[in-house]
Amino acid sequence: MTAAEPETGVFKEGGWFKPGDVDAFRNALDKLLNNPDERAALGHAARRAIRQGWSAEEMVDMVLDLYNKVR
Repeated sequence: MTAAEPETGVFKEGGWFKPGDVDAFRNALDKLLNNPDERAALGHAARRAIRQGWSAEEMVDMVLDLYNKVR
């Protein structure tokens, strides 16, 4: 998967596309809908990234921080 800064757009199949780019969004959805192997691989990669980069404790801390900011 390639890396990019989240501020530049929306994650798509290991890359990014700009918000409002309807054609790119539609193409990404079509590709994933028609390719179950790639869809599964993307899901596994996302799951692995979350498990490696985030602990339950960190997620609780982030939720509590957000809650404290908005209340």
